[in-house]
Amino acid sequence: DSLSDAEWQPKKNYDTNKLNVSVLGEMPALSNLLIDETQMKEGKIDKNGVDNIKAIATLIEEQNINYNFQFYQQDMPTNVSVLIVGDGRSMFKNSIHMPVVGNVNDDASVKVKQVVQDQETMDQMRKLFLALTFYHKRTMSEFTIPSAVAEHA
Repeated sequence: DSLSDAEWQPKKNYDTNKLNVSVLGEMPALSNLLIDETQMKEGKIDKNGVDNIKAIATLIEEQNINYNFQFYQQDMPTNVSVLIVGDGRSMFKNSIHMPVVGNVNDDASVKVKQVVQDQETMDQMRKLFLALTFYHKRTMSEFTIPSAVAEHA
């Protein structure tokens, strides 16, 4: 889907008195989100697209989903792992950038489609995300680098 066409941020519809269906609004905690930047093409992004980019950035950087109630915004905490694949640096901030070098003649979008369609690979990726989520919470929250060691880094 196009960033300008899809609804990523949950928004209140006061005519129906319900939240509109959205990509991020439907994601429960511990979900895994795969963003394929190899499909991005040059063009204009409208206001909805800019709002969607901001919503994705908030999810990645703050682990919050921003609910738009038109008169006010409400951040709701979540725990969603995000994997961004692309031909180069992502437009989103990320914790880890891992370049994967392949054959120059390989089309990245074809490779991404192959991985996404391979159920076994996707199941293994989900398990990895889940393990990293719990490992990070147990180890990184108490992890510090002593200043004597940091001087050599």
